[in-house]
Order: sequence, then structure tokens, then C-alpha cells
Amino acid sequence: MDKYKNQYNYDKTEKGKETAKRYRQSEKGKKFSTINNWKRRGIITDDYDKVYDEYMNTTECQLCNHTFKDSTERCLDHCHETGKIRNILCRACN
Repeated sequence: MDKYKNQYNYDKTEKGKETAKRYRQSEKGKKFSTINNWKRRGIITDDYDKVYDEYMNTTECQLCNHTFKDSTERCLDHCHETGKIRNILCRACN
């Protein structure tokens, strides 16, 4: 196990932790995290950037027209069998 100890050279200093925190809070970091979550959940698309832009710019549910107050109300609806995206919905419709 010791041979893997230094395989990943992460900066665990306070400066490194602060840099990582700033990245996670940046637009680029939020986008990376969101797309990574979609991939882990089995969402499949040819262009994640395009889907992310549409997802972030959608202001209301595509089923019931409920206006989103913030990003936590938005869900990317997809088929669990195929992974294909269907709609951007509110939590109630999802």
C-alpha cells in the first residue's frame, strides 16, 4: 500500500485547500461538478457543454411552467434505461 502513498500529489497545505475551494466556487468549477454528477448518474449526451448552457438558462419548468427561483429547483429529467435527456423540470414534476 505504501507504494501508492504519493501517487497523487495533492497540495494539502492551507494555500492548496483555499485554491481548491475557490475553484469549486467558480463558474468553471460548478460547471465541471454538475457535468461530472450527470455522468455518474448515467446521463448520456454528445455535447455536455450545450446541455449545461441550456440547463442554466432555462428559467421555468418545461412541463408545468413553474418559474425557478434558484438552481436547486431545476432537475435534468432523463430516461434511466437509455440515459437520454428528456426535459428540464421542477422538482415536483421530476
